[in-house]
Amino acid sequence: MSEPRYQVAWPYLTVKILDGATGATTVVGYTEGGILPPTADAEDVKRLVAKGALREIPASENQQLAAEPKPTPKTGESSQPAALPGTADAPAKPAQPPAQASKAEWVAYAVAMRPEGVSEEGAKAKAEAMSKAELAAKFGA
Repeated sequence: MSEPRYQVAWPYLTVKILDGATGATTVVGYTEGGILPPTADAEDVKRLVAKGALREIPASENQQLAAEPKPTPKTGESSQPAALPGTADAPAKPAQPPAQASKAEWVAYAVAMRPEGVSEEGAKAKAEAMSKAELAAKFGA
């Protein structure tokens, strides 16, 4: 029996992946419908399944995935996924503050993580009206 595989259920998420070439853990972004490689970090997968961000692929579909040929990168090409279209100029999202961070740091993080179309001022006002615990619960991992 083959090991379980997982498909991304959210519009976008990042997952820890073990790089087979270097042995290092890297973080890779996936869009909805993406299939995680078998080298995905087991603890990260477990956490994301519990949140509903990943779904386990049924065994019948998993066998079809195993049978599909894998593309081989050409010499000089990276085996890493290409950048998402339209993200080259997008500002990088900040790292999540630690639990002990100040409320002001959580407010700044909430503003940076606001959905597209929400103004900075509106997001800041909403975040400032929340307690630090509410911010950490909503925007924390």
